[in-house]
Amino acid sequence: MTFARLVTERLFLLLFWVARLAFLMQGLAMCTAMLAASIVGGQGAPAWVEDASRASLQIGATLFVTGVLLVVVRRLPAPQAGAAAEPGWPWPAVLGFSLVALSGLAYVRALELLPLWDEIAALLDQIDFTSELRQSGPYAGIVAIPILVALFVPGLESGAAFLLIVPPLALVVLLVTRSRLFPRIFVMLIACQAGLVLAGILAADAFSRLATEAIAVMGAAEDAEVRRVAEDLRRAQGVLTSTAGAFVAPMVGHLAWLPFLLSSRRVGAFFTAGSR
Repeated sequence: MTFARLVTERLFLLLFWVARLAFLMQGLAMCTAMLAASIVGGQGAPAWVEDASRASLQIGATLFVTGVLLVVVRRLPAPQAGAAAEPGWPWPAVLGFSLVALSGLAYVRALELLPLWDEIAALLDQIDFTSELRQSGPYAGIVAIPILVALFVPGLESGAAFLLIVPPLALVVLLVTRSRLFPRIFVMLIACQAGLVLAGILAADAFSRLATEAIAVMGAAEDAEVRRVAEDLRRAQGVLTSTAGAFVAPMVGHLAWLPFLLSSRRVGAFFTAGSR
């Protein structure tokens, strides 16, 4: 059990180190790029450009704040220990059950992303995106950047799905082995989940508004292929919007445990294995 606890702790610490860098760098990059674009574009930019820039700033700020929270939370002190034999409700069993149940709920909510990624993969294969990305021609980046931007929204939601499904199950290992790092790791996981879920909601909302305008234009076209693309876009709009909202419930379910894990002396008395 000690080996399982140590391995799980190290994997979580590695995950949060990577996540912290990714959140800080991506958030700072998006905010910087959008501020520069707004200065260059000025007041003459179309309304959809201003809308996309505003949403990008909000998403970038959310990701950057999440990275800062990960820096702060890793220094969070462990809960003070109380009486180990203090009577009370069987909260470890309830917590373990909720971790598994909320992970299952998030999995069910994320199922709609799988066929969407299949459609995306088929589309990328149809346009031979991998070969275009490898090209060193002067226009390769111009072709690739809009596609990568379009993949950003499902990428955000897939990242949120991963954090809502896999790490909570791994937390059960730290709960069973009574790792001292459990409360701190739990708080860091909640910060990551909340950051990605909020960023996903903002991104899905911006994508939905832009898609609505594009669908209105493409739906009036005479070309059957254009109308088919409009239908695909409408389907993706529905999946991304509904999935982003559905992830709120499992995230809030984890969040509800924070006051207890941060303040109860029972928590300090229970998690006694390993170093702080």
